[in-house]
Amino acid sequence: MTLRFTIYIFLVAASIPFGIYHWKKLRLPIKILVCMLLIVFISESLTRVTNVYLKTSMPMYHILVAFELLLFPIIYLSSFPATQKYLRVVVGIVSLAGPFFSIIWSTHSNIMQTFPSGSILLLSVTIIACSLFGFVFLLKQPYLPLKENSFFWFNLGNLVFYTLTFLVFGLANPLAAQHGGMPDWGAEIIYYSNLTLYVCYFLTIYKEAKNHGSFART
Repeated sequence: MTLRFTIYIFLVAASIPFGIYHWKKLRLPIKILVCMLLIVFISESLTRVTNVYLKTSMPMYHILVAFELLLFPIIYLSSFPATQKYLRVVVGIVSLAGPFFSIIWSTHSNIMQTFPSGSILLLSVTIIACSLFGFVFLLKQPYLPLKENSFFWFNLGNLVFYTLTFLVFGLANPLAAQHGGMPDWGAEIIYYSNLTLYVCYFLTIYKEAKNHGSFART
């Protein structure tokens, strides 16, 4: 296990016991986030096993993305204002259609060797859109500074990581097809933005436990 992976998996795992310890203080969206982090931790750990026995980790990523396409919209669905009925309907449809699309993509590709890039791009577009709407709603919450608002850190991490992911996959995929793999600069951007994402998730859980209710609907 490399140092880079050790740092990454540590950041993923750090939020889980903290979230469980403060479980009663967390609102439903944050509880779902903690559960999703547990799924990510298990999935990433199992990639080490499949790499040894199957010589590939791709099946785990196909499964993980399908879960994320289900859980991320649910987190936002339970966070957006109840008055935003049409937006909530759209997000609800995405939460149902996203995993279905991911399964279709996986069954029509070589799940053992192919990275779920189509599902990743759909996930990125969905989260970028939800994050932007989330920032709009945050501006209507003057009672709590942004840095103390758990929803701010959740949106910030998502917007940074998934915007960079969308751009890198859009630019790197044609190069990967030509050169047989993602360019080093693309992998570096994804890695460090991923670390940033999980730091933001920890801050999300920390701020929610500290300021109970900061993830509430506006």
